[in-house]
Amino acid sequence: MNRKKLRILMVEDDALDQMAFMRLVEDQKLSYDCTIAGSVSEVRHILSSKTFDIIIADYLLGDGTAFDIIDSAKDTPIIFITGAGNEEVAVKAWKAGAFDYLIKDYERNYLKVLPIRVENVVRHKKAEDKLKQYDRLKGDLAITVSHELKTSLRTFRDIITNAIAGKLGPTSNELQKKLETADRIINRLAKTISDFLDISKIETGKIELRKTKVDVQQVVSEAIFLLSEMADEKKIKLLGVCPPDPAFSVHADYSMVRQIFVNLIDNAIKFSPMGSTIQITIKDMKDEVQVNMQDNSIGIGNEDIRDAFNRFVQSDEYAGPGTPGTGLGLYIAKQLIAVQGGQIWAESTPGEGSIFCFTLPKSVPQEPVASAAAGAERRQV
Repeated sequence: MNRKKLRILMVEDDALDQMAFMRLVEDQKLSYDCTIAGSVSEVRHILSSKTFDIIIADYLLGDGTAFDIIDSAKDTPIIFITGAGNEEVAVKAWKAGAFDYLIKDYERNYLKVLPIRVENVVRHKKAEDKLKQYDRLKGDLAITVSHELKTSLRTFRDIITNAIAGKLGPTSNELQKKLETADRIINRLAKTISDFLDISKIETGKIELRKTKVDVQQVVSEAIFLLSEMADEKKIKLLGVCPPDPAFSVHADYSMVRQIFVNLIDNAIKFSPMGSTIQITIKDMKDEVQVNMQDNSIGIGNEDIRDAFNRFVQSDEYAGPGTPGTGLGLYIAKQLIAVQGGQIWAESTPGEGSIFCFTLPKSVPQEPVASAAAGAERRQV
C-alpha cells in the first residue's frame, strides 16, 4: 500500500533552485505533493488557507528570512536551507524551532541528502505526535481516576463526620481520637487528589474559565476563613490589609481566584514559624489589582526563587509543625494566574521571610497612565 503523498511547501526565491528541486522530485519519483513559494508574503498567504507536512525554506528571501515564517508555520516542521548561513544561524534556527538545517553548495549537492532529511523529520514528527497523544491519554486517565477517588473519599468523609458528631451512636474517647485522625488524613488525601486533578486539567487544556466581576477583598476574607483552623494550630495571625473605600474588582474566574489565595496562604502557613503573622495587602495598580502576601517563613534563596513555582518543588525545611504537601500549590497558583492574564513573582531573603506577589486584570479597563514603572521593576517568574 502506497504511503500518502507528503505535502511539501518549498520556499525559494531562486528560480533555478526551484527547478532543481522539482527535477529531483520527478527524477527520484518522490511521493511529494509540492507547492512553491518565492517570498515571505507569499508563504503567509498560502499558509492562511493550506496546511503542509513539511516546509523547506531558503534562509534569505527577497522580503525577509526564513525566521519570518516560523510563526505562520505553527507546528509544521521546517528545514532551513541557505548558502549564506553559518553555525550561528544554524543554532538560531534550531532554537527558533527548525527541525533541520542544510548548507547550499554551488553544485546543489545538498539536494541529494534532502530526501533523507525529509524522512528523518517525518519520523521525528510521528514520534512527537505519539508522545503528545500519550500525554493527552495520561491526562484524561488522571482526571477520571481523580474524580473517582474524590467521590469515594466524599463518602468516607461523610461517614466519619457523622460518627464524630455522634449521629451513628456513642463512641469511646479512644475511638473518637481515631476518627478525628482519620478525618485529618482524608482531608489531606482530598487536597492531594484535587491538586493532581487541577494539574491534569491545566496540562490537557481542559480547564474552564468562567470570568465575572470578582471582589478581591471578599475572596481574601473567604480564604482566611477557610484556613483559619490551620493557622490557629500554629498560632499564626492572618491579616488582610487594604486602603479604605477600595474598588478592588477583577475580571476573573471566582473559584480560581479563591484557589490562588488558598494555595498561597496554605504555603505561607506551612513555612511560617509559630506565632508569626501573614499579611495580605491589596493594591490598586490602575489597570490591574496587585496582591502582596508577606510572611516570616524560612525564606528562599535567590537561586531557588524560580524553582519555587515548578511542580513538586518544596523546601526540605519546615518552620514549626506542619504537614508536607505535594509541592504543587505554587505551580497551580502560577498556572491559574497566567490563564487569567495575570503574573506572579516572589521576593525573598533566607531567614527574613518571603513576599509572593501577583496581579490580575481589573473588570473595567481604566484610562491609560503615563508611567508603568511599578510593573517594570517586578522580578517575573
